[in-house]
Amino acid sequence: MDINSWLKQWREKAGIIYVSQPHRFAHDETKYDEQYKIDPKDIQAGKGLVSLLRRCDASFTGPALEIGCGTGRLSLGLVQENVYPVTLLTDPSVKFLKIVQEKMTRLSINQNSIRYAVLSAEEIGVLPENTFSLIALRSTLHHVLDVSKFIHEAARALLPGGILTFEEPCREGFIIMGMMAQFMIPMLEAKGIGISGKHQSQIKTFVDVMKFYSRYDVDKTSSEDKHVFRVDDVMKQGQSAGLKVEFLPNRAFDEFIYQPVSPHDRKFFNVFFKKYLSYCMSFDNELIDVLDKHFFEYFSFIEDISEGDNAPYMHGVFICIKL
Repeated sequence: MDINSWLKQWREKAGIIYVSQPHRFAHDETKYDEQYKIDPKDIQAGKGLVSLLRRCDASFTGPALEIGCGTGRLSLGLVQENVYPVTLLTDPSVKFLKIVQEKMTRLSINQNSIRYAVLSAEEIGVLPENTFSLIALRSTLHHVLDVSKFIHEAARALLPGGILTFEEPCREGFIIMGMMAQFMIPMLEAKGIGISGKHQSQIKTFVDVMKFYSRYDVDKTSSEDKHVFRVDDVMKQGQSAGLKVEFLPNRAFDEFIYQPVSPHDRKFFNVFFKKYLSYCMSFDNELIDVLDKHFFEYFSFIEDISEGDNAPYMHGVFICIKL
């Protein structure tokens, strides 16, 4: 089905099409780039995704859809590559969509082939079937409550040979981080290192968050971030939806710009852990420095088994091709 014709049935205002009811992000959208140290001009993720798709001999004949575009980390490069006849950028947040529009304008990216729409990932069942060559998500699927349903509905909307791809965190690595973090306070106390009540609270919260993400037996309906992923679960869900699934461990879309992709060094887990504590959990430099001096030395066990790009799965890219 022609995507432009399909979009005309929905209300449009100021260049944004309303397929779903708008929904604000859990945090201030305007501060998102600042929190995650995102360069507003960064187009690497989208360019890397297109490079990866070319390696997969993907078809670019149908439209592309991004679910949960946020502030455009993936969108900018994807649109600038100009390989799809139409690119539909969606998010539940109108503010996020406006931020992406503004970035496109500032970077002088041609927006003739872009459509912007308010769309909840939980409502992609309304999309026309056999329509898209690409459905892409970057750090979005973990916000979706019913992942299996989403994968099946995305598969329905893809053209044969179309690709569903997403970059997401992995349960294995997050369990390891949580398990190690529960020993931070006792280990520091055993060494006579005191930390503030605020820092103790942050560490305990981090442990609780890792446990929450990893559990399957708790209600996650009202939480913004919900899941970390087992690779075998995604493989099974994809297979049942008629998708062939490949997993590229510990990779981000950005990295596929390069030919070939460089292997990670043995300190990959260490670096990932620190970045996660800083950017996602807001640990300040004082606490990171204390942990660096007195706790991260115990990462040597993981470093020793991570030679040859064999670190535990912390995150990765899933490529799901409709058969």
